[in-house]
Amino acid sequence: HRDLHSFPTRRSSDLPEVAEQVVRFVAKAGSEEHDLSQLVVDPALLSVMCSELNEKRCQRGEPMISADLLEGSREEILHDFYERAMQNVSAATRTFVEDRLILDPGYRDTVALDVVFRSPGVARSDIDQLIHRRLLRVEQRGPVRRLELTHDLLVGVVLESRNKRYLEEKARKEKAARLEAEQREQTARRTLRRTRIIAAVFVLVSLVAVVAAGIAFWTMKKA
Repeated sequence: HRDLHSFPTRRSSDLPEVAEQVVRFVAKAGSEEHDLSQLVVDPALLSVMCSELNEKRCQRGEPMISADLLEGSREEILHDFYERAMQNVSAATRTFVEDRLILDPGYRDTVALDVVFRSPGVARSDIDQLIHRRLLRVEQRGPVRRLELTHDLLVGVVLESRNKRYLEEKARKEKAARLEAEQREQTARRTLRRTRIIAAVFVLVSLVAVVAAGIAFWTMKKA
């Protein structure tokens, strides 16, 4: 309730409409058939959405938050939130989040904290930072503390980032393979050129030797 009223709206009569749209988006219930009192909303993600909306309002220089701003910014808000959360986080930690905390075709997964901290390149400080930034959370499952994304809404943007990274890695590998093939081809050409030069020199030396032997034989015969 406090988060929904912490940012300006166009006029007071717009507040219920904008607030309801924010709540429905966070609850992943777009239909008005769902009664608001029955929706389950993650307070942390709701707070993030309100904060991101206000940040977007400031970036665009708009004095008020409107329903139009929300409608045109939903996926963009989640994308910007994810990228800001990953600032100053190691590439290994980001890769771990994208590879281990979501399952195809798009579900959250959990990993035991002791497994997380044993993963190469994953620093405890990075994980603490992502928890502080509300991208991740720790849940107690029996005797084991497990790490997971804070909400299903984040799966899409994390999956998109992972797929983009996969494509970039594939492009880098293909480029490296092309460069390697070109280098091999250039090396083969240089080797062939050197072989031809050596062969030509050998033929020339052989001809000179034959001519010299002929001259010597002719001189000897004449003498």
